[in-house]
Amino acid sequence: MGQTLTAKDTSSDISQDTPTLANVAEYDIKSVLPELKPEISLYLTLPGVSGSAVELEISSMEIQEWQTISAR
Repeated sequence: MGQTLTAKDTSSDISQDTPTLANVAEYDIKSVLPELKPEISLYLTLPGVSGSAVELEISSMEIQEWQTISAR
C-alpha cells in the first residue's frame, strides 16, 4: 500500500494529424496492470490543465475488468 506506479504518457500518439488538446491525455497502463491488486483501493492522480492534480478512485471491479481485457 502507498505504492506509486507510473504509466507512460502516450498522448502524442493520439493523433498525428491534429494537435492534442490540453485537456486530453492517454496513458499506456499495460505495464502496471499486473502489479495492481483488486482488493486494494486504487487512486489515479492525473495532472490537470491548470497545474493542479485530479484524483480518481478506481473500483476493484474496474481493475479486474482491465486485467481481464488486457490478458486477452
